[in-house]
Amino acid sequence: MADKTPIELLEDEYGWALGSMDTSTDSDRVPTKLAEALMIINGVDSDKMEEELAEAAIPEGEEGASGSGLDAVVVKAKEAKGGRDAVPAKTVGDLIETSQGPYTAMAKLLDSYIRLVISDETG
Repeated sequence: MADKTPIELLEDEYGWALGSMDTSTDSDRVPTKLAEALMIINGVDSDKMEEELAEAAIPEGEEGASGSGLDAVVVKAKEAKGGRDAVPAKTVGDLIETSQGPYTAMAKLLDSYIRLVISDETG
């Protein structure tokens, strides 16, 4: 089966003509639906990433394994040595958050820019 186009991905999530989009924002004034849409079309939506990263989690019983779901460890912690700082383990949740950060920032930037244009146009 061929991969879906970005438009098909959005239509699957929000319906034809993106009818379920809205202008809701979170506590940081990030437009949540816009951020979610950007994540979906770029393949970093939470559900998809959690499913894919679960396969990469360190199996229970192996050294470095811990937790499940978003708390499952994907990258083992590394001890400090040779003057380098220790590196903490990375969980599924850590990797999702890191991957989604740029799209959250883009959503806020787009929202702010659109508001600026509307303000300039309407005086």
